[in-house]
Parts: sequence; C-alpha cells; structure tokens
Amino acid sequence: MTYPHTDPDFLDDLDGAYGAAPAPEPRNNDPLRGTFQARVIGAVMEDGKGFEGSDRLSFELRVTGPTAAGRHLWRNHSMRKDGIEWLKRDLYTLGFPDVKPSQLYDPGTRARFVGADLNVKCDINKNGYQVVYFNSLISAADGSGFDERNPPPVDADGAPVGPDGRALF
Repeated sequence: MTYPHTDPDFLDDLDGAYGAAPAPEPRNNDPLRGTFQARVIGAVMEDGKGFEGSDRLSFELRVTGPTAAGRHLWRNHSMRKDGIEWLKRDLYTLGFPDVKPSQLYDPGTRARFVGADLNVKCDINKNGYQVVYFNSLISAADGSGFDERNPPPVDADGAPVGPDGRALF
C-alpha cells in the first residue's frame, strides 16, 4: 500500500512543524488529597452504571481553590437502599433537604444543584480509588450562603467547622 503523503519533502516539513510546535503542559492526573473548594458543574443520572447494576447519580465538580484549580472531581451515588444515608447527607449539604431520591431522575431537579460551591474533602480509599466528600456549603446554586469575602469558620488547621465549632469531617 502506498500512502499519499510519503514524499520526503512533505515529511521533512511535517517533522519541522512538529519540532517547532510547543510542548504540551504536563498533566497531573494524580488523585487529589486534602480539602478544596469546588463548584458543581453537572449532575447526571446514569442508567445501570452504579454498584451491581444500579442507577448512579454522578455530581461533576470543578475545583476552584485554594490549590488544584480547574481539576475535575466526581461524587457518585448508587441508587440503592444501603447507601441512602450518604445521598441524604449530600443533598442536605447542598441545601436541598426537600429533594427525594425519586425526584433525582428529573433533569430539572438535578439542574438546581449546578452552581453550588462546596468545601470538599478528597482522599484515597483502601482500594486505591479517589473518594470525594461534600463537607459544607459555601454558596448555594441560587447564590445564597457564604461567599469568598465571608468564608465559613475554620479551626486552627484551616479545616471548616460547623456552627458548634466541631470539625465537619
């Protein structure tokens, strides 16, 4: 088989253009560890993608600071009875205690989460997978709540604390 662009001059020009092109920025795909601020940029229900074939609610987050800005995180919930307390905790943290699991199948309900700013904790579980926890709400999707000029209270180590002064995680 003959390739149409095997002309030596063309290949030399191509090699020259390749050499002159800027090198890509190195990617950091290492799992994040620590506490970060992040914004909910999406919430989707995925059919059969959860544990043992259950449906999965997946929150997509973009880190906004204080480090790793721009990195993406995902918080997933399998729609199963044995994990419902984690889902309920996250819905309360997002400021939506009134949302029931059945309502999460409605795209309009999930759209209400987009834009919420959260304090999240990232860690690695015993199997080596990254886990993300919603710690506290900074600013609700509708803009209510804390803002950057009035951050939530923190302890001596900089970790967010609740109104009672206890650590949130």
